[in-house]
Amino acid sequence: MWLWSWFLNKCILLFQYLLIQYKGLRFNYDAKYAIKQQTNRRTLFNILKQNKNTKLLIEQQKKMNLDNVETVENFKKLFPNCTTYSDYKPYVDEIMNDGSTKDIMSIGYPIALTNTSGTSGEPNYSLDINEAYNICYMLTKSIPFNLFNGCKAISLTSLHYKTHVTKDKLKTYKMGVITAIAAHEKQNIETILKFNQDIVPSIILNEITGSNDMFLFVLIWALQCKELEVISSVFIMALVNLFTFMEKKFDFICKHIEM
Repeated sequence: MWLWSWFLNKCILLFQYLLIQYKGLRFNYDAKYAIKQQTNRRTLFNILKQNKNTKLLIEQQKKMNLDNVETVENFKKLFPNCTTYSDYKPYVDEIMNDGSTKDIMSIGYPIALTNTSGTSGEPNYSLDINEAYNICYMLTKSIPFNLFNGCKAISLTSLHYKTHVTKDKLKTYKMGVITAIAAHEKQNIETILKFNQDIVPSIILNEITGSNDMFLFVLIWALQCKELEVISSVFIMALVNLFTFMEKKFDFICKHIEM
């Protein structure tokens, strides 16, 4: 069985590597296109402003509040070396060449490296998130859960059920096969959807909340995103989870077949 687990882990790492390559190539293409359209400064400014916990801004954010940066001109004065595509190229190269050993956070693109969850919490800080409403996409190895309330994340390590007890030990949660939903005290699908009615069509809202089916929720959200990296991540995670479940229930399955 250990050989099977090893094989699945290698498949996940291979998929992660290919996904990182794809996102890096996509960033290169989009950034070059933005330069031709003379929109790159606005695009990069918006990306950087939202990327508050990145390696790129870790020192600068100690000195100022990025929320006070309102214009591109103001941003250029504060970050003169971060206004053109070429300023970001080293980060893209680092991600594409060494993506298997670092955590990545991006706003649509793998723009910078980070060792945090994209929030002000610690890397392995579970359901109590201080900035759960920040809009970001994450591809990470250190965080064993996904947020789908504003902070949209795909984690390649959320492949099994895990019980989590809050710090005050008052509540216990089952973290799902594909995802766990967390936004302060809002810990169930029905509550989350009240704040995100655009995530799923209203016609199936009751079906999802009634069955509390997290996988169905994530699957529909992924399909609505219409983004290759999101859909492929969910597909791979579902596939790996299926094989993992079969591995755990191997003896039971064999007995059932024999009968």
